[in-house]
Amino acid sequence: MASIKEIKSAIKIIEKYHKKIIILHCVSNYPTKIKDTNLKKINILKQKFKKYHIGLSDHTDNIFSSIASIPLGVCAIEKHFTIDSQKTPDSLFSIGPKMMKDLKDSSVELFESLNKHKEIKVLNKNIKFRRSIYAKNNIGINEKITDKNIIALRPKIGICASQYYKLIGKKLKKNIKVNDPIFKNQIV
Repeated sequence: MASIKEIKSAIKIIEKYHKKIIILHCVSNYPTKIKDTNLKKINILKQKFKKYHIGLSDHTDNIFSSIASIPLGVCAIEKHFTIDSQKTPDSLFSIGPKMMKDLKDSSVELFESLNKHKEIKVLNKNIKFRRSIYAKNNIGINEKITDKNIIALRPKIGICASQYYKLIGKKLKKNIKVNDPIFKNQIV
């Protein structure tokens, strides 16, 4: 593993030619044992080199450290790959087609499970299962809201049911009919 000073020096030279740089965390033991992968170094690299993408150069003989690096935010994984059983200097830490497919599939699944945009879509889909505040019976203008005239029902359309007790004692700007949702702009 190069020191931070050595990485900065190398970046200065590379930036003379182009700006597309990914810094790869790499342990140069061939093969690297899982216990020696030191994946926490990825977070240190991300802190020291905020301007650059951080990846992993994985020299283990399996895919576990590659998969474990995904939640740490790596943007690339470099892994030695072989399509046959021919012996080469890299054979000890190369993976075959099945393990490469497993790495790809696991990476995609794990990345999707960490993706915040997916989470938002799931929450929006489930909005119909949430509750909001509705009129339990007709409520008139300037009438106080009480636990006798409101109820929490599905779907969530107006004020969230979590605001139930904050509404008690407030007054309404307009008449609300029974079973209608109550909205913030209707509260005095």
